Amino acid sequence: MRVRLRHDQLQRLLANSPLSQNHWALKLGFSRGHWSEIVNGRHPYPSARTRERILEVFGVAFDILFAIEDAAPAGDEIDFRLALSGRYSLLGELGQGGMGTVYLAMDRRQGRQVALKVVNPEAAGGIGIPELLKEIALVGRLQHPNILPLFESGEDAGYPWFVMPYVRGGSLRDLLRSSGGRLALADALPFIAGISAALDHAHGERILHCDVKPENVLLHGRHAWVVDFGIARKLHTEAEEWRPLRKELDFSAGTPAYVSPEQASGEQELDARSDVYSLGCVVYEILAGRPPFEGGTTREVVTRRFRAAAPDLRAWAPELPTAAADVIARAMAFDRSARPASAGVFAFALQQAAAGETRLAGLHRGLERSLGRARRRAGLQPSQPIGRFLAGAGKDLIYAFRSLRRTPTVTVAAIACLALGLGATTAIFSAVYTALLRPLPFFEPERLVSVFRTTPFFETGPFSPGTYLDLARAPRSLEGVAAARPSVSLMEGTGEPRRVTTYRASDNLFQVLGVPAVQGRVFRPGDGDGAAPETVLLGEELWRTHFGADPAVIGGTIRLDAEVHTVVGVVPAGFRLPHGGQSLASDVWTTLRFTPDEASQRRNNSIWLVGRLKPGIRVESADAELRTQMEGIIASSPELRGEQLRVVPLHRESTQSVRGPLLLLLGAVGFVLLIAVSNVASLLLARGVERRREVAVRTALGASPGVVIRRALLESAVLAGAGVVLGVALAGVGVKLIGVMAAARLPQLI
Repeated sequence: MRVRLRHDQLQRLLANSPLSQNHWALKLGFSRGHWSEIVNGRHPYPSARTRERILEVFGVAFDILFAIEDAAPAGDEIDFRLALSGRYSLLGELGQGGMGTVYLAMDRRQGRQVALKVVNPEAAGGIGIPELLKEIALVGRLQHPNILPLFESGEDAGYPWFVMPYVRGGSLRDLLRSSGGRLALADALPFIAGISAALDHAHGERILHCDVKPENVLLHGRHAWVVDFGIARKLHTEAEEWRPLRKELDFSAGTPAYVSPEQASGEQELDARSDVYSLGCVVYEILAGRPPFEGGTTREVVTRRFRAAAPDLRAWAPELPTAAADVIARAMAFDRSARPASAGVFAFALQQAAAGETRLAGLHRGLERSLGRARRRAGLQPSQPIGRFLAGAGKDLIYAFRSLRRTPTVTVAAIACLALGLGATTAIFSAVYTALLRPLPFFEPERLVSVFRTTPFFETGPFSPGTYLDLARAPRSLEGVAAARPSVSLMEGTGEPRRVTTYRASDNLFQVLGVPAVQGRVFRPGDGDGAAPETVLLGEELWRTHFGADPAVIGGTIRLDAEVHTVVGVVPAGFRLPHGGQSLASDVWTTLRFTPDEASQRRNNSIWLVGRLKPGIRVESADAELRTQMEGIIASSPELRGEQLRVVPLHRESTQSVRGPLLLLLGAVGFVLLIAVSNVASLLLARGVERRREVAVRTALGASPGVVIRRALLESAVLAGAGVVLGVALAGVGVKLIGVMAAARLPQLI
C-alpha cells in the first residue's frame, strides 16, 4: 500500500493561490529545491511527515490531495529491490518514518537477520545522495556499547540505504505501549543512563543526534541502543540561499514533541545541550505517560515551548521526588545556558535525585498505573463517574496512607487486633477444614472403612493373623480387606546399614486404598504368596534422600533383616495409613507373609485392617455382616470370647480423637475475632471524633461529602487490607505449628 500525491489537485490549489512558490516553500518549511521537485512531480509518493505538513498548511482533507494505491511498487522501487537481491533479501517491513522505511532483511553473505533502512529519495533530495552517504559513513565510525553500529551503506536505483543489527526487543516506544504508557523512575534509570552515555560519546566526536525520541531507542532487556545519529539533521537541513530570509520555524528538523527551541528556530550553531533538551522531553514522557507539549497541529506542538515551560511533571507523576522533577525541568529550560552541560551530567543528577524516592511514592505509582490500565481496558472515559473514581482512587489511597502514618498508635493497634483475630481464626479453621472436612488422599475415600477388634477394655484394636485370614475370605459387603503390620528393619546393600521403619502389608493393600506408585508398580495379587520372591516398595522420601531418586533402583535388590528383596516401585511421599487414631510414615513396604504356625495364632494381635465398601453398600451393612462372621470365628475359638468387631468409616476413625477439641477451639477463636473487630471499630470511631475539625475544614474548602466519605472508607480499607495480609502470614505459621504438633494423629495436616 502506497500513498500517492494527486499532482493535478496540487497544481489546481497553487493556481488559485496568490502566493509564489518561494512563499509556499517558506510557509511549509521546505527548501525551495525540495518544494520545486514536489511541485514538478519528482516525488509522487511523499513521506508521512511531508504529507502531514502539506495537509496542515493547505487545510484540506486527505482525499483531496492524496490517494491510497494497492498496486505493486513503482518501477524504481522494483529496480531497487532487484539491485539488492544479490546481497540482501527483504523479509518484511518493520516500520516507517519521516526518513523512509525500515525492513527486516536477511544478509545472504553472513546468514544473519539485519535491519535495512531505506531513505526516501524525497528526503535525500535536499542535500543529495552522495552527501548523505558521506554523513552515514561518518556516523558509522561511532563505536560505543549504547550506539547501534552501522554494518554497511549504499545507494541503488536512487534509494540510499544503510544496514544495522536487528534488535528483537523493540523500541522504547513499544515498551511504553506495553507498560500502560509510563515507567517508574527506578525502571527508567538504566535506559536513561544508556542513552546519555551514547549521546556523550557522540558529542565527544562532534556529532549531534538532533532527533532523540523513543522510536530511536532500541531495547534488549535493560540495555538501550540509540540509532540514527545526525542523519535526520542532515536530511532536514535547509538550503543556505534562503536561510537568512526565514521567518518561521523549521518544523521539518527533528520530531515536534522533542525538538529543542533552537533547533526548531533553524539555528546553525547547535551544541550538546540541544540533545539534552530532547532527552529531557523523552524522560518527561516516560515518567508522565504523555509528551510535555501537545497540540492539534505541528505548529501548536512546536510553538508551545516558545510561549511557556512544560507543565509541572508532578501533576502527572505526583510520586516523583521533587528533586527529580526539578532536574528534568532544568534539562527542558528554554535558555540553553540553564540546562545541564551534557547528557551524562543530566543522567547523574537524575540518579542522585532518584535516591530520594520513597516507598510510598513507589506504591502510589503502582496503584495509579494499575487503576489507569483498568480504566483504559474497560473503555471508561475520565468524564464518566466510574472513570473519575478510578482516576482519583490512587491519590485517595496515598492520602489514606499518609493520614494513617500520622497516627501510628491507632494504626498499629488496629492492624494488630485484626491480624491476631484473623490469623488465629484462619489457622484454626484451616486445621478444622483440613482435618475434618477435606477427604483423605485416597481414591473414593468415602468407601474406605477401618475394621477394629473390640474388648471390654478398648474399642480400637488390631487382629491376630488367624482372625485376619478368616475375615478376609470374601465378605459380600466389601470389595476387599487389606492388612498391614508396622515394624523396624535393618536395610543393607546400599551403603552404610541403617534402620528403617517398615510396614508389612498384604499384597492387595494399595489396590484397596487406590494409591498408585510414583515409579514402577505397587504390590499386586500373588506377591504375598510363599513361593513368590520377596518384593519391596520404597517410600519416596527414602528413594530421593538415600538413593538419589535414581530410576535404576527399580528392579534392583536390597537386604532387609538379611533377606534379599527386589525393589518393584516407589510409594508417593506423604502416604500414611491411619490406624488406631494414629498415622505413621514408613520408609519401606514389604509383603505380609505367615508361616503355618503364625496363620493359626489367635493371640498375637498386631495386624490392622482396612476395607473398601462395594458401591451402594452402607457402613452399617458391612458392620453387621462382619460381626456375624466374627461370632462364627469366636464360636470355633473359645480363647476369643469377650471380643467383638466394629466397622467405622476410615475418615471418622482418623479424626475421632481430635474432633471435639478442634471444634471447641474454633468456637473460641471465633469469639476472639468478634472482640478484635469490636476493638477496631471503637478505635476508628474515636479517631473519627478527633477528626471532626479536619473534615469541617475540607468541606469548607469545597470537598464534597462523597469525597470525604470515600477517603474515610479507603482509610478503613487500608487498615483492613494490612490486617488481612499480616493475619494470613500469622495463619500460615499457625497452620505449620498445628501440623507439626498433630502430625501423628492427623495425616490430613501433613
